[in-house]
Amino acid sequence: MSTAEEETVAALTLLFAKVAALEQMSVREMLTPGRYDQYKATLDEAYDALVTVEDALDSLGMKLEYQHWRISSAFEELTCFLYNLVLVSTSFMTPLSKRCSAKKENFHSPSFPRVRNHKLCAPTSFHSSMTIVFMTQ
Repeated sequence: MSTAEEETVAALTLLFAKVAALEQMSVREMLTPGRYDQYKATLDEAYDALVTVEDALDSLGMKLEYQHWRISSAFEELTCFLYNLVLVSTSFMTPLSKRCSAKKENFHSPSFPRVRNHKLCAPTSFHSSMTIVFMTQ
């Protein structure tokens, strides 16, 4: 756990303790000398702890929103490539291509779907071993 996380947990624990202390105080006790000052100090400490916890939650919320945006936008960019596509490894496509060319007369029959192979435009280590297959009727 990082220092900021430890401070946040400590502030949250302190906040619970101060609220519990405030719950134990009665209005009649405020008339006792020094009790109002104790109430005021407890209240101030509780609000300070609350501000610390709120700041940590706001920061964590912004981090969560950024990660959500980062992953969602990357996924949306890839969705256009993956929509209605079947990714098949090149090692599977080679025997399939040989079988299809051997049975060319059945390849375009209505009962057998047409298959066209397309290599991806931007070769990377991941994409270079993959082939996109469009299945059409």
